[in-house]
Amino acid sequence: MWRILLLLVLGCWITCTTFITQLCPHRCICYEHADLVDCRGHGFKYVPRGIPHGTWLLELGGNNLSHIGMRAFIGLWSLHKLDLSYNQLQSVGPGVFRGLSRLRQLYLHNNRLTVVQQGSLDMLGTWSLCSDL
Repeated sequence: MWRILLLLVLGCWITCTTFITQLCPHRCICYEHADLVDCRGHGFKYVPRGIPHGTWLLELGGNNLSHIGMRAFIGLWSLHKLDLSYNQLQSVGPGVFRGLSRLRQLYLHNNRLTVVQQGSLDMLGTWSLCSDL
């Protein structure tokens, strides 16, 4: 009886651990208790999929992001700090940050920004823009 119970608990632990690991994008590090996702310096050309919805801090600096899709940050309602520095971003289009009402710090420095389209930052509340515009 105890062996069966032990096997069930062990099986659940392995399944739960695998599930938690799958919530983190490939090549990123997710710090569960800090709600921090670190995807710095991995050469990403696009914002990786599978970022946990409860993420508070998202580090995407030092990649090769040149464009951010309209849906890249959908569902990241807890995001307070977003680092997009040291990428290849050339423009920021309208709606990219829609839904990030808790965002307080946005880092865009050391990119190739030449255009921030009207309305791109309208959806943000009181926040701090750290950029080289």
